[in-house]
Amino acid sequence: MKCMLKKYLLLITAVVVLSIQVKAQNDVGYLINQFQRVVTSQQDSASYYLHTLEKLRTKDNQSKILNCEAIFVGRWESDYQKALKYIDTALVSAKDSTDYYLALNSKANFFKELGKYPEAVKIYTDYLGYAKRNDKKKLIGKIYSNIGSTYAYANKDVDALPYLKQALIHFKSAKMDLEYYRASMILGSSYIKLDSLQQGAYYLPGAISFFKNTNYYFFYADAMKEYSTVKYNLKQYDSAIYYMNESYKIFENQHTLESLALISLNLSSCYQKIKNIKLAEQYAALGYKYALDNQAPDVIMMATYSNYEFYKDQERIDKALTFFELYEAYKDTFMNAEKESELNALNIKYKTVEKDNELLKNKNDITEKNFLIQKQHTRIYFISALFILTALIVVLVSYLIRKQRKLNKELTELNDFKNKVISIISHDLRNPVAEIASHSNEEDIKNKAVSALNILESLLNWSYPQLNKNRLKPVTIILSEIIEDVREQISYLTDRKHQKVNVSINESFTFTGDYDTTLIIFRNLLTNASKYADDSETIVISQTGNEISIINTCTKTIEAGTGIGIKLCEDLARQNNYKLRIEFNNNIATAYLKV
Repeated sequence: MKCMLKKYLLLITAVVVLSIQVKAQNDVGYLINQFQRVVTSQQDSASYYLHTLEKLRTKDNQSKILNCEAIFVGRWESDYQKALKYIDTALVSAKDSTDYYLALNSKANFFKELGKYPEAVKIYTDYLGYAKRNDKKKLIGKIYSNIGSTYAYANKDVDALPYLKQALIHFKSAKMDLEYYRASMILGSSYIKLDSLQQGAYYLPGAISFFKNTNYYFFYADAMKEYSTVKYNLKQYDSAIYYMNESYKIFENQHTLESLALISLNLSSCYQKIKNIKLAEQYAALGYKYALDNQAPDVIMMATYSNYEFYKDQERIDKALTFFELYEAYKDTFMNAEKESELNALNIKYKTVEKDNELLKNKNDITEKNFLIQKQHTRIYFISALFILTALIVVLVSYLIRKQRKLNKELTELNDFKNKVISIISHDLRNPVAEIASHSNEEDIKNKAVSALNILESLLNWSYPQLNKNRLKPVTIILSEIIEDVREQISYLTDRKHQKVNVSINESFTFTGDYDTTLIIFRNLLTNASKYADDSETIVISQTGNEISIINTCTKTIEAGTGIGIKLCEDLARQNNYKLRIEFNNNIATAYLKV
């Protein structure tokens, strides 16, 4: 009988304990829901629920309560590093359970608050994959909203818009009003930053109305702050001041220093616009005070610079100078602190790496050694392949250079051969054709022979400088002597046409140039003058300074020739640094050569 009684007592005790545990578990779920509802706006209520949860902590619910502690510390103490420690502990505790992703989401939230936006987006994206795989529709909307708000915080508002719009679609479908209007507020804020004021104004009023009616005062204050920006940008300063003051009262009640500092500075700007300088100065000072109390470097620098700008606009130089000096001092201090923080982080990283290296040296794991050997072999193969590729490129480039040089040499030789052939043909034909031109009794044959002789003369003259391009020998040339040589060479033309060559030059004038090519220039010019001058006409060679002119008169139409002679003269003049020009005036043709 006693044994039976003991068994019944043990069974009753087990049932009672199990009932208590189930009740406690149910209480924990309820308390967590209540905590999450008030944590962003009501510090005292959130603190009460958190203390109650800590009394109910067990191994099974530890990760959830740690997550709540992290959220509270991040929201009301702004100690995100401490919050991350809670989260890391929660992640270890929740491994392989559904609470793991809850803690991971909180970690992404804190990364967002710390400005580590890429890390936050990466976690949110992984979390979104988990939610889609498990068809968690309400969760999908929240994650879209988190990704969008992260991009908005990072000032990548263009990237934020599609995620926030997706979030609105999911929240509206699931009738999640609070989340819907929170996302609407962030979406409106993004449109404002993109200067789309009408779209920003479209999303914000609904959020303001909802937060006010549901007593979510913190969100209400945020929404009014954003809406005041719309009014300010539309130059509706009285409306902007109204919304800012409403927001200011709530933030003052919650003692949210950063928001108070920013709104105070905005109010100062608004009052300055409507010429209420007294209130503008009062709120500028308040903004600076709240910024100092908040101790956030970027907010302090913003408040200091805003006060400097205010006093500068009011032409109160002493005050403006004071705030400018403070701004420069803060900038140096914060920059140095940031650099020191970076150095400390690098030092910790260096010590960690040094410790890891020491552990690696003492490690006798064969697999690790094989991996290192394989890595070294891969590096050797890569360097060898790179070396071979470089050698092949060098060989290929050398081959192409040699081939190009060979082609250039062959082209030069072909060109020289062509010029030699033209020169030989022209030279060998010149004398027989000259004989025909001089001794033929038939006028028609004589004229054709003279024409052919001129062409051969031009070809011969052209081929000579081509063969001797690099062999010009500048010498001192006596003008009277070279003119006389040319006259003798073309006498067969002038005598046949009974033409006179009248020379009026300075007998002692000299200049510098290559004699042979200069002779060709004068011979071609005088030959052309004789060719186109009338019979019994006088060709005049005169000189003005260092310019020689050859003038001839022609009453008949000049026939178009090959143009080789003039092109040759221009080319040779350029090589000798002479200047040649031909002018026609009525029936007078003049060639000017400046030496």
